[in-house]
Amino acid sequence: LLAAVCLMSPGFAGSLRADVADNALRVSVGTLDDASRHFSNGDFEKSTRVALTLGTSEADALAARALLAQASMAPRAKRSALVERALEAAKSATQRDPETIEGQIQLAVSLGLKGRAMGNFTAHQQGLGNTARAAIDTALALDPENAWARALLGTWHLEIVNGAGSLLASALY
Repeated sequence: LLAAVCLMSPGFAGSLRADVADNALRVSVGTLDDASRHFSNGDFEKSTRVALTLGTSEADALAARALLAQASMAPRAKRSALVERALEAAKSATQRDPETIEGQIQLAVSLGLKGRAMGNFTAHQQGLGNTARAAIDTALALDPENAWARALLGTWHLEIVNGAGSLLASALY
């Protein structure tokens, strides 16, 4: 197992750790600071790889953000898979800690991008708009002054009106 992790993680340079939690062996290849630094340096794949090994809500939220950054630059054929992975990471973050604001924000963004890709009607049928709005509302309830959550609420309204029209948007949402 360690050999496989070492091969998959070039540059792990001594930051390899293993621990047992919930009867599962988890091997991490760095810290949240390492994952954040990789993100800040634009190495979103490495940020994702490190963050997903940490098993915390903050790390899962960072992984979601890094996956969404990758999706924004990926060829169209690869975007939906990256958005889906980001959605799973964001869900994991909010399940680990429902009060993680970053997790709620990344959940809403992931749902919005998934909905945009599948089309307005299908997204509405699957309840993506309502679920995204609930995540935004949760983030704002936790921190009403959070600039990202406030901007995301405005974006949510814009997307709903743009996709459904103002009359239908006011009737549905």
